[in-house]
Order: sequence, then structure tokens, then C-alpha cells
Amino acid sequence: MSTYETETAAPTDAELARWLAETTDAELSEVEAGLEEGRRRREFVATELLDAGYAGDELLMLVVHLTGLPVVEARSLIEHCS
Repeated sequence: MSTYETETAAPTDAELARWLAETTDAELSEVEAGLEEGRRRREFVATELLDAGYAGDELLMLVVHLTGLPVVEARSLIEHCS
């Protein structure tokens, strides 16, 4: 089992990027760019849904389904974009 898999605390973005780069033999800069692009896309989805007037449980479920985030992270994203 890798160090990443045995840690109980969520890794930081930098730790995750390093682990992904090492595990996939990808360049760290490519991994970081991909993670940043994913973050921007998730924010775009949440912002567009908010702008379209979605709210409450409907907004939360759409963000979960469209971004693949767990409910807790989707709530945090919605709060960040509000």
C-alpha cells in the first residue's frame, strides 16, 4: 500500500499533484495544470447553475452529478461560488 493510500488526512493539492505525477510518470506541471483545469470547470458548473436560478437540494444534486464531487465538497463549492 502506498503512503498516499495509508494517510488518514486528506492530502494537500501539492501532495496530491506530486503523488499523481510520481504514480503516473507524468510531469508535475502537467498534473498541476490538469488539477487546476478541473477546479475551474467545477467552479464554472456551479456558477452557471446558480446563475440559472437553481437553489437548495436541486442545486446540490446537480452539482454532485455534474462534477462528481461528494456532497460535502459540492456544498463547499456552492458556498464558494455564491
